[in-house]
Amino acid sequence: MQVSFYPQRHDCCFPFVAQKQFSPRALERKIMVFGQPLAGNGQEAVVAASVTWVPSHDDCSESWIYLTEAFDAWASQRYWNVILPAYVALEIALMRLVKAAMERVLSKARIAAFGSDLTSSMALNVILPLLCDSSNVKRLPDPIHSELNGLRTLRNKLVHDGLRKADVTRRLASEKLCATIFAFEYLRYAERGLLSIPAHPLNEQVAANPVEHDSVVVRAIRHSNPNAVEKPHTATATKPKRG
Repeated sequence: MQVSFYPQRHDCCFPFVAQKQFSPRALERKIMVFGQPLAGNGQEAVVAASVTWVPSHDDCSESWIYLTEAFDAWASQRYWNVILPAYVALEIALMRLVKAAMERVLSKARIAAFGSDLTSSMALNVILPLLCDSSNVKRLPDPIHSELNGLRTLRNKLVHDGLRKADVTRRLASEKLCATIFAFEYLRYAERGLLSIPAHPLNEQVAANPVEHDSVVVRAIRHSNPNAVEKPHTATATKPKRG
């Protein structure tokens, strides 16, 4: 995710790779490092490398890349640049978990039929709380939930309407970034309850009456978005075959 090089002496040379820092997606075994003399011709010296990485098998590696970008922006006092990568990191992790949890109780075809209705806002405010309540998983705390909705509002304003850099203060960026980190860890906690428990209460309910379960999800969506149109597919279900 990030590699930085540092000289071990202050009187030799400064190492760099095109620029001081870079964020490779895949780190090679060999990297060409150039030495810029700090004074005179410089001298041979030992160079230290600091590497930040996420294991390639981690399903959240893409989220970590954006999260690191948000932290880099905050550390360099580019607070306006925190908003977009922070929300993208949250959105990737959130949608991955919600879709995986929904696939345990609904077919992929039914999930795909939600189409544009299955947004990150829907996932955060409707689907995730519904899944948590059905699986005895604690809900995301209200203060964090509110901060994340505020982050989404800022993201939408930045992308669609334009957000002035002066509007994103250090305090505001700090609060949204902290909420993202908390939510990131919460999703890892929720994943254990939603995906790792074999006996899922919601599964038993669906097995008994799949039509009723689909209607629960649809009613939740319609409650969140009164203008949403209930699609015909939500009113029918195929009787499960007996093995």
